Amino acid sequence: TNTKYSKPTSPYKPHEAPPPIHYAADDGKHSLLQFAMYNFRHSSEKFDMLKSANGEINGSLKVIQNSKMKNDDWTWKEQLEMVKYTNVPISESLLKLDSELDALAIECFECVMRYMGDLPTTPEFTEVKCVYTILMHCHKFESLRDEVYCQLMKQTTNNKTETCQRGWRLLSIVAAYFTCSENLRPFLLKYLETAAYDKRRAFHGTANVCLQNLRKTLRYGGRKNVPSVEE
Repeated sequence: TNTKYSKPTSPYKPHEAPPPIHYAADDGKHSLLQFAMYNFRHSSEKFDMLKSANGEINGSLKVIQNSKMKNDDWTWKEQLEMVKYTNVPISESLLKLDSELDALAIECFECVMRYMGDLPTTPEFTEVKCVYTILMHCHKFESLRDEVYCQLMKQTTNNKTETCQRGWRLLSIVAAYFTCSENLRPFLLKYLETAAYDKRRAFHGTANVCLQNLRKTLRYGGRKNVPSVEE
């Protein structure tokens, strides 16, 4: 079957080299948890609770992490749960989205879980249809791309089940199609680099494919059209 996506074109002439892309340095920064603390919906709500009377954030990320937590405070375990694998569908998007996109984000997460094997597939949502649904939603709504990347990073973090490999495989597909926001970029690159360059990790090979796909997408643009379900 002929594919319907066009080959990515480069804006540079054959003799011109594209400008270098600065990737995340291994400096202890740009962790997924750090991104989540400032951007995830649940985290933002917690930050609102920690604001002082004049509206300023009561302490930095480090202060919050090192503070002595009371029973009703935000515990370190709660923070880690935001970015760890779960076998339960989410009830709202990870990032703050409007109501329409929130519903689509929930659907995307369920598709991620079905593709990975954490939820059963159905005649309506086969593995192929799940991938197609995710790609179509991200193609139509650019703001969903960061959400899906965060979902996939979450589902491949501390995932000790056999479904993790399929999560990385799905991440490699998404990375071949879509860029992410400037805000997420250093965190996503750092996540992929950390997994790809550590050969002790079980999925470092697939993580490296994800990294190479994302680098190409960031430099040249991803695939322009989503293939049909049949393709």
